[in-house]
Amino acid sequence: MAVTILLATSSLSAARRTSNRYANGGPSAFTKRTRVLPSGRPPEKTETLVQDDPTWALEYAHFKTLCLSGAKTDLANDIWLHRVLQRLSTKAIAARGGG
Repeated sequence: MAVTILLATSSLSAARRTSNRYANGGPSAFTKRTRVLPSGRPPEKTETLVQDDPTWALEYAHFKTLCLSGAKTDLANDIWLHRVLQRLSTKAIAARGGG
């Protein structure tokens, strides 16, 4: 029987070495391990991808657009989200008998 374990890691130290002050993340490593049963060191294969985080770049571009356009913002959405999460947290604690 083989069980595959997938791990994704990111190196933060690589982000500090870059000359682009807006770079986020750094190299990402994807490790595939196949478990050896009943025990033993799993064989592993690691692939490293070096590129900027495209999601972060899109979010940053959107943020800059909002700033340049003078968009009006407030904390209403954040306050709503906080209240929903607080209510869910209270219910979850009560359901476990801790509240």
